[in-house]
Amino acid sequence: MGSAPDVGPVFFPLDEELALLPGHLPPRQQEHLTHLACFMPFAKAAQMLETLLGVHITRETARSLSERGCLDGSRHPDRR
Repeated sequence: MGSAPDVGPVFFPLDEELALLPGHLPPRQQEHLTHLACFMPFAKAAQMLETLLGVHITRETARSLSERGCLDGSRHPDRR
């Protein structure tokens, strides 16, 4: 049996229509993470997201997904 031809890069137009953000979190979980990360260190925000919503992410993922999203531009002093 032959194999299917390569279709090239994949494009998901529904992602745009649903306003999905880059990464693996749905928009509402991303919003919760961003709020948490505005007021606490990224590691603690990741821990709280898991406690509250059952979503496990690493500190590095919490940082990369939320560093651009703090709503009022405030920053917690401990960003290690």
